[in-house]
Amino acid sequence: MATKLISKLTVLLVLATLVVGARSASALTFTTFTGQGSWALVDNGAVGSLESIGLFFDPTGYTDIPGGNTDFINSVAVKVSNALGSGGSVSSTAPGTWTFVPGGLSNGGCNGVLDGFACAQDGTTALVTSSWSWTFLLNLNGNALLTGTGGASIKAQFMDHPGQNGHILSQGITLQTVPDRGSTIALLGWALFAFGLLRRKRSKS
Repeated sequence: MATKLISKLTVLLVLATLVVGARSASALTFTTFTGQGSWALVDNGAVGSLESIGLFFDPTGYTDIPGGNTDFINSVAVKVSNALGSGGSVSSTAPGTWTFVPGGLSNGGCNGVLDGFACAQDGTTALVTSSWSWTFLLNLNGNALLTGTGGASIKAQFMDHPGQNGHILSQGITLQTVPDRGSTIALLGWALFAFGLLRRKRSKS
């Protein structure tokens, strides 16, 4: 009986994990901006008192700056509400050390201008030949999310050499949510909980 239950729970864990991954990948709609790659902006929901916002880049549609070097993303910025409170952080799948800076960006990277934007800057590690993502934890300070079509905004600065200005992306974009995220994660959590109970019962016997 215990062996059969373990098998069923294992299958459930695998299926739930696959569903989470599949929905996260397939539910995103990327917008291609001519010569500046494809982008998606996603609301992941609240994390404590902060809002988790994901920014995704795909190199599809990117045109390299003439000059011979492989371009890289120097900085990115997102605007999902009209104003932000203090605090916040950023993490990225790109290598290097990404620094969180309240405000938008212009030539030279994050500019610290407080206009509802939050910025992240590294330098040379996010080559445009790969897909990258950034996760911002933002203090909305009670302000509503800009959920209308094209209501949110993103910015990015591209360079082909450190210190040399290149393309700057500045576009309106629709803030997305991943459907059924909560129910799928709840299923995965239930399976992990049940599996843990079963293991404790087996260890006692």
